Amino acid sequence: MPRDSFISDNLINIRDRLRENYESRNAQDKASAEEISDAPREIHLDLKNPVAPQAAASSRSPEREFNEFAGRLQHDLAAVNAELDDLGAKRNAAEEFQKQLLALSDRLQGLQVRDSQDFFRELDRLKISYFQSAGRIAGLAPDVKAEAAQSLPSPAAGPGRDLLLPLSVLVAAAAVCITLVLLFS
Repeated sequence: MPRDSFISDNLINIRDRLRENYESRNAQDKASAEEISDAPREIHLDLKNPVAPQAAASSRSPEREFNEFAGRLQHDLAAVNAELDDLGAKRNAAEEFQKQLLALSDRLQGLQVRDSQDFFRELDRLKISYFQSAGRIAGLAPDVKAEAAQSLPSPAAGPGRDLLLPLSVLVAAAAVCITLVLLFS
């Protein structure tokens, strides 16, 4: 399509007026900047505190300083409230996780250890429940589990400790896989 069908004379005139206004404003800004730089500036120094020179009294506006300080206070108040809400949510998530762990612990204590298929099936269900709870707490409040792990004393290093964790993870993963296969087959 030809260009003339999209651009009318009004658009061209508006573009020209915008350019003229922009150029006149730039010229005015440059002239006012030159006037300001040519005017002598008085600097009032506080001799009691030479590090922080005081601004001229006429440049300070009480409304402006009041509004700036009120804005800073409102900003900090909102930030503190948001942080408290976040901490409250983390606390609630940690309390819920604690309840779930206590319930799992009670179910585990009630389970009789024996070499049977029912025992392993129930133990695998408890493990799956634990992993689900741990996954939810990691998603809701990732710092809660990390802080709880940091507060626990670390076990004493001994021979074979370096292999114990990877082996236990592999055994747990195999148990979960077997459980899922048994449950869904």
